[in-house]
Amino acid sequence: MARMRVHELAKLLGVESSKVLEILAGLGLDAANHMVMVDDQAASAVRSALTREALLKQRQAMQARQTGGRPGQPQAKVVRRARTVEPAVPVQKARVIRPAEGLTCRAAGRGSRTASGDP
Repeated sequence: MARMRVHELAKLLGVESSKVLEILAGLGLDAANHMVMVDDQAASAVRSALTREALLKQRQAMQARQTGGRPGQPQAKVVRRARTVEPAVPVQKARVIRPAEGLTCRAAGRGSRTASGDP
């Protein structure tokens, strides 16, 4: 590979240009913006720094999973309560009111007729 710009290197590595600029500054290289040209040595140094960083993140994530998300602390024990199920309310059947034998609904007191059937 020949010389390339910082933004091209960042695109190739799948990171933002600002991340590459931070790494270059950490290596002591003067890179003011994303258009600065970097040589092969600087590009390989950035790649190895990103690889080391990725490995450290992966290692920390694995440790966090093993310790329950808190580094240096034992995994928390999860205690779940049993669900309380309320008994279903029994459905009451509707009461049917039937008139006395020989009487109609009107004769039973809801109409104008009397119990004997006369108007």
